[in-house]
Amino acid sequence: MRLSVITTCSNRKKCEADPKLRISRLKKGSQEEVAKEWCRRRTDTRPVARVDGLYCGRGFQEAKITAQIGGGFLWVVSAGLGLVSSERNVPAYDLTISVGSENSLQNALKGASYCPKLWWQAVNSRKALTPVRNLVAQHPDQLFLLMLSSSYLKLLEFDLLSLTDAEMKRVRIVGPPISAIDPERLINVYMPYDDRLDSLGPPYQGTKGDFSQRAGRHFAEVIWIHNKTVNANNHRKLIEKQLSKLKFRKAPKRQRIDDDEEIRSIIRKHWHEVDGKSGRMLRFFRDHLMIACEQKRLSTLFNQVKQEGVK
Repeated sequence: MRLSVITTCSNRKKCEADPKLRISRLKKGSQEEVAKEWCRRRTDTRPVARVDGLYCGRGFQEAKITAQIGGGFLWVVSAGLGLVSSERNVPAYDLTISVGSENSLQNALKGASYCPKLWWQAVNSRKALTPVRNLVAQHPDQLFLLMLSSSYLKLLEFDLLSLTDAEMKRVRIVGPPISAIDPERLINVYMPYDDRLDSLGPPYQGTKGDFSQRAGRHFAEVIWIHNKTVNANNHRKLIEKQLSKLKFRKAPKRQRIDDDEEIRSIIRKHWHEVDGKSGRMLRFFRDHLMIACEQKRLSTLFNQVKQEGVK
């Protein structure tokens, strides 16, 4: 049995979003109105890259590695594109379901609450309201490893719950905390990874933003590779046995700096020490300078400094 991967999209992309496909450019409206306009614009926008050439960042790279280990395919869950194969050509866009971003979907909704189920159905083909279920059903020879965050699990919940019992047996979920999972059918295929994974060091150590992909890689190359035909309960026991040997990492005390200009000044000062690389700057902040800075915030400030033309 091969192992195929379904992972979340990444905010980091190699191509700049088409202006028409920035959710912040859409007129505010009900979720139905916004979804209809978004899908119209998406259809009218020219593809610029394959999915596996559009997204970047460590999390997405780990997902690609995991799919290679499993000998299966890689699929991406995108709030802007729906469920897409890594080989599909797509337009560049800027839409996220994470709260707090300028291009968060919730910012575009007027007088209406966000409904994950209806949004997921809207951005996928009307002939495929449950695309994950359809994918699992079409490939009975594959086990599907879902690397998800809590918000993306919520997006897929109705889709996943539409799986038959036989199909559900070929699904494994890694990433979100167990507290984020309500239906018992999903708990039964949940793999209990936690922060102890970091104690293993590279390549399993990392940030919260890429936790689900790191956990998925560990599952593929340590658990599944030697136990391809066992059920979810046995997979879970093998993971628990691995983690029982490890200790939770003590969270280091880091300084918090709220002034954006001070952060930019530090970035300028250490620019050449990290060769102008955003990912290395994040690690430099956290591991060497002992400064706490959320990944998205640092990335935004880093790009602002980059546009200044650092010398």
